Amino acid sequence: METTALKNIMEVFLTLQVTKELPRQGFINFGFKRNESDSVAAHSFTVCALTYFLARAFQQEGKKINAEHALKIALVHDMGEAISGDIGYHVKRFAGKLLTEVEDKTMRMLVEKLPIQEEVMALYAEYNASETTEAKIVKFADSLDAWAQMLLTPGADMSRQVVFVEDKAKLMGDDNLFGNELANLFREACRMLKDRDVTFLGG
Repeated sequence: METTALKNIMEVFLTLQVTKELPRQGFINFGFKRNESDSVAAHSFTVCALTYFLARAFQQEGKKINAEHALKIALVHDMGEAISGDIGYHVKRFAGKLLTEVEDKTMRMLVEKLPIQEEVMALYAEYNASETTEAKIVKFADSLDAWAQMLLTPGADMSRQVVFVEDKAKLMGDDNLFGNELANLFREACRMLKDRDVTFLGG
């Protein structure tokens, strides 16, 4: 590898370090304290892990899913926030298409010197479109991670919990491979966490 190529990769790597300390703004908007909100990097790690576990489990059941592709989508889905920052729910609602353009530009700015920039941008676009089964599995993991964070934070405002679950479930419904099965699995996973039907291992 040439020094220039290594330098380009290292620039992206160094920029991504910011996400370790970057709080998830959506939680703060809903009344969480800074120490109650996880970082973008922490969120991304658990989303990647859950995406891969889910995709592989579906493969084992005989579903035609590309687990590695789903993991790639999960890996890049929030990378642009290293430059743009995590943008809260209310801003996303009002900014609409304008925000999408900003996020696309910051994502491209992050990876524009990499030889795989178009691959990364395609993965990012696939996640945002949420039309493929692999992208919907990442949405499943992304939304469930937010749900778990809320449940694990004492005093979190759960007044909109039904709306949250149903809004997210709709993103996963009418899938070509799953029909509404993925949406129903998401509802069940949310219920399991809320009712404490699952516990920490090794505790």
